This record gives sequence, C-alpha cells and structure tokens, in this order.
Amino acid sequence: MAEEKKVTRRTYVKYAGAGIVVVAAAGAAAYYGTRPAPPPKTPATPTAPATPTAPATPTAPATPTAPAMDKYEQAALKWAEKLKSVLPKEDLKNELLWFARASKPYRGTAINTAVESIPISDVEQHVVAPVFEEITGIKVNFTVGSDEEVMMKVMAEIEVEAGAYDFFSMDQGAIGFVNRRQAMTDITEFMEAHPELNDPYFDMDDIWRRSLWSNPFPGPKQGHITGINHYTFSRYCFYRKDLLTDPKEREGFEKKYGYPLRTPREWDEIAAREGWSNPDNYWSRDKMLDICEWFYRPKEGMYGTLINGKNEPSLAWVFDNWPHRAGVVSKLEPPPGYTDEDLMKDPKLGWKRTGVNAFNARPNAAPFGCYTDPVTQELKGHRTDEGGTTNSPMGQAVFWYFRELFKYAPERAWELEQVEVCLQMMSEKDIAIADAIWVGAFIRNWIDEPWFQEKMEFWHMPVDKRYWRPGMPSHDDISDLVLTKAGKNKEAAWLYIQFTQSKAIDIYKHIDSKLCNMVRLSTLYSEYADEFDKKAKGIIASLRSKHFIDATSDDPAYIDRAGLVRTLHPLWAKLIRDPKIDPADAMTQVADALDKLARETGAMA
Repeated sequence: MAEEKKVTRRTYVKYAGAGIVVVAAAGAAAYYGTRPAPPPKTPATPTAPATPTAPATPTAPATPTAPAMDKYEQAALKWAEKLKSVLPKEDLKNELLWFARASKPYRGTAINTAVESIPISDVEQHVVAPVFEEITGIKVNFTVGSDEEVMMKVMAEIEVEAGAYDFFSMDQGAIGFVNRRQAMTDITEFMEAHPELNDPYFDMDDIWRRSLWSNPFPGPKQGHITGINHYTFSRYCFYRKDLLTDPKEREGFEKKYGYPLRTPREWDEIAAREGWSNPDNYWSRDKMLDICEWFYRPKEGMYGTLINGKNEPSLAWVFDNWPHRAGVVSKLEPPPGYTDEDLMKDPKLGWKRTGVNAFNARPNAAPFGCYTDPVTQELKGHRTDEGGTTNSPMGQAVFWYFRELFKYAPERAWELEQVEVCLQMMSEKDIAIADAIWVGAFIRNWIDEPWFQEKMEFWHMPVDKRYWRPGMPSHDDISDLVLTKAGKNKEAAWLYIQFTQSKAIDIYKHIDSKLCNMVRLSTLYSEYADEFDKKAKGIIASLRSKHFIDATSDDPAYIDRAGLVRTLHPLWAKLIRDPKIDPADAMTQVADALDKLARETGAMA
C-alpha cells in the first residue's frame, strides 16, 4: 500500500518596487552661456584591471536518499534485534528482510492449514505465525483438531483436490502413500520454477532428517523433495533420577540383581568410556525390566513403569518405536574410512552418509521388519520366509518385552493412550521409569515445575543387547511440511514453510518456547541448546547421541499410515491381552496382517 504524502502549504510574499525617474530640466541657455567655463579636469589615473575571480567550485550533487522502508521491512528489523539465532546478526537481519521483500506480491493473502491439537501446534499458531504475518503481511489460518480429524482432512484433500488447504504438517507414516501417489506438490520442481521464492539463508543440509522425505522410487523423480522436516517426535526413557540414584535403593538393588543400579545415562557413559564392543555396558531392556520389578511396590502406591494398553490408534505406534531397539532393522554401514566405533564416539559422523534415502538402502528398512528391495524399493514381505524380520527372534522379543512391562504397571495402564502416559508421569508421580515416552511435545508444560527439576531425567530408549549393535538405527517419528497440489496460495505457503523452519526463528520457536522437537543441527548444537538442556534434564544430550543421529523414520516406500493404524492397533490390543499366546505365533499374525494390508494398498505385489 502506497504511503500517504503530507501536503505542505507554502506562503508567498509579494514585494512591490517603485521606480523613481529623475528628470533634470535644462536651464536658460543664456545663463549657462554667461557662466565662466570650468577649469579643465585632471585626467584620472587609469585603474588596473581587476584580477579575474576564480570560477566557483561546482557543488557536488546531493547523495540520493535511500527509499524509506515500509512497515514490513521495519518489522523485520525490529525482530532482528529481538530474536536469538545461530546466524550472525547481519545475516539474521538480511534473512528477515528477504522475507519482507519476497512476500510483497502476496501481502494480504491468507493461507490455510489443519493441525493436530498439541503444544507444538499451539506454538506454531500463537508464536510463529504472528511474527510471520507482521513481517510478510501473510495470514496463516489454522484448523485445529484431533490427529484422526487432521488425517481425514489430508486424505480428503488428496482425493478431491479441492484446494481447501495450502499446506499440511504430515506424519511420517504417510510417506509411502504420498510418494507412491505423488499426492503433494513436488518441492524440488517448485523451487526450480520459483527461484525468487527460495530463502538464500535456508541451508537445507542443516536439517538432519532431509532424506526421509525424498522420493525413493526409481525414475526421473527419485530423490526429489516431498516435504521439509517440521518436527521430530522422539521417544525417550523418562525416569525418576532421585530414585535411581538413592544410595539405599542402589544398595538393595545390587544385593538382589548382582550388578549396580544406574541411570540410563550412566550406562551410556560407561559404554562410551569402555567401548561399545561389550553389550553388557548397553542401556538395555533386561536392565529396564529389573528396574521395573525392583520399584513395583503397589502396596506403597509405587509402580515400576507405565505403558499404554488402550485399544485405540496410538497403540499402533508400538511398531514405530520398539522394533528398532531389538535389531529388527538392518545395520547401516558407516561412511567410507570410518568404523562403527568411530560413529559411537562422534555422532556427527552419522550425518555424512550420502545417497538417496541412504537409511533405506538395506534389506529391512521399515520399523515393521518388511524386506525392501534396495534397488527397486519394492516391498517383498514381513515374514522370515519372505526375507522379513517381523516374526524373527528379534520381532518376537519386541512382543515379549512389551507384554512383560504390564506386570509392573498399575491396572489403569490398560485404559491409557500414549499421550496420557506422558501426562501421568508428571501428574501422578508414582512411576519409577517409563519407556518410549513421547515427551518432547509436552515438556513445556512441566519444565518450570520444581518437582520436575529436582527429580526427573530423560535418556534414549533401551536396546535388546542380544540383537542390537552399533550401526542399527533408532526410530524417530518425523512430521513434514508439504504443499498440497490444489492449494490456491502455494507461493505464500512456501514462504511460510521456509520461515517456520528458518534459522532466524528456530531458537525462538523451540528453545525460547520450551519445546524439544528441533530438526536443525545448528539449533541442536548451539550454545542456547546447551543452556536449555540444564532445564530439559537430558533431552538435548540424548538427541545428540548416536542413537538419534542414525534414527530412521518409516520406510518411504511403505504403506499408508491410516491403514497401518486400522490394522495394527486392534490386533495388537488383542494379542497383548492373551497371556498364553506364544510370541512367535503373535508376530506371525502381525506379519500376515501387514502383508495383506501392503497388497491391498498396492504397496506390495
């Protein structure tokens, strides 16, 4: 909008000059004729000619005044002074000014999205989007609902292409469906078509899960970017550090079990110090179960663990989170010139792997144990006789461990969802330790509580020391920002996607807002993260560990998330409630159900 010009009125003053004419009348000729003639005048001495004046030095033209900044550019400069960032101050200012200027054609535009009702979305809606609007003039409208409601909107947009939404934050479980159907805008092609809309400071390689949302399928679009990593919903072991470090508890535990009671973090410190070649040094599931048993004291109102057993969708997440830690997935090879021991000593080396979906270029990539052809990316089967590992000894160990945990949990565990487990760990305060806690999204609710600061700590999930070895990846639940195909304002939406994941806003969004879901390496390893982890009780240190650096998401060739949820959670709920079923039989049923779903959805021939 053009600025209003102030009109300055001028006052003019007229000056009138009167010309005076003096007329000398001639006297009587006779009078002048009778007067004596005047004496002759002495000629005047000639005056020396004046020294010519040097020409005036020409005045330099005035320096043109820089055009005044509009209110959006001024807002960019204001926020550049307020925000903490890993960027140098000048780069921070320039990146925000770039957004203010690149967005000029789209000011006044409104873009639409649908998000799950969780703390992360609250920060996005009430912290990030207002700053974006102030700098760009682009408004972001959020439709908030349950995870199931959002997924229904996503599927409807894919099927109908009505253009009701411009972008979504999609769960990684939809990777296979989106890539196979090419159901969203190809971001690689979009960036090539709109170079003027690509943030020069974005630094794609700083996002450490980039490959997880690249198209894995052979062909001209292999490696094309489907989405930009948005959040990592990492799972942790959440425990009462005060209990696990209590001298009396440690003395009694060692007498009963024959080895010291230590925190998960202490076990990893020993492994790092003494070497990862000895599985007895791992933070492992057998140690987890011993701790659960030791602190199971229902008569005292204390329980060893808490877990979700309710027959509802989050029960299917078990297959996202648990099999990796039992060796169901195949080992990753270290970068050339390095060993697995090198990777454990320096987690950053894990990011040096190259290639299209390097994490997927191995036989058993999916967390569910499906054999995936490393060349064609085709799924071949989940059973061991098909090359899979779902019903292998490693898969059976997953079922046995999960069912075993209920022995040391309160009865209410059978009616809890995953999110409720997270919340009750803090509200009830009667649990010693819990595995696979989706806590990064909720920590901002507790981080300032004195009880939390005094007693709690996080570390990564335990491994099955019989099967897991360094180089076997963990699982990391990733969401990604994707552009819809029929969106009416893709250009404005692409600017927002870059802004909310930019280095300019990342510290403000995550650390200042007390979230632990960052995907930028520069944020994760920043001095701000160092300071924040003192309050976050180990989440940052855990994310920096080898177990998360090599984490994978769901196989990008995999079947759609909605189908997985519908298939797995009722079956899993039935199996874990059967105390007599053999783990081999249970996991064969799971493998067969997954094969059937893969064929029905066209993911497997």
